Amino acid sequence: MNLQTEVDVPDVKDKSRTEATDILERAGFKVELTEDAYDKEIEAGKVCKQDPEGKTKAAKGSTIKITISKGVEKGDIPNVVNFSESDAIAALKAAGFEVSIKREYSDSVDEGFVMSQSPSSGQKTDKGTTVTITVSRGSNQVTVPNVVGMSASQARATLQAAGFNVVESGGGTK
Repeated sequence: MNLQTEVDVPDVKDKSRTEATDILERAGFKVELTEDAYDKEIEAGKVCKQDPEGKTKAAKGSTIKITISKGVEKGDIPNVVNFSESDAIAALKAAGFEVSIKREYSDSVDEGFVMSQSPSSGQKTDKGTTVTITVSRGSNQVTVPNVVGMSASQARATLQAAGFNVVESGGGTK
């Protein structure tokens, strides 16, 4: 029966390729590089994954696989201006971005449709970045009720019921 000695596997995450290889080889392991991968947390050129994990045990002389980070994946921000809110959210999420929503009144863009976005489309940026879309609340204009011929108190009540602040001036009757 041939029992190989198990030893602690050094944790080489966040180390450069050269540094990680040196550490693992000095500990008695062989090193295999796997295909580089995108990683949101580990900067490009550093180890983002190892198998087996550091701080576990493995047979001396066995192979440790390490993956080098390509950094955060970049993506093109799609143009979602004039999309419905739900279509804009779906398009941005499908492209790998987070979404934040602001709402503003607009006389030119229908309610529920995107008026603007930030950052704007056509830019390449880190996937996972938040894109803020400004969605129209529709027009903020309201119709002023016709109060001609009403008494001042009736006119005041009618205008206040429509959401207006009333300031009386002139010599009307109460």
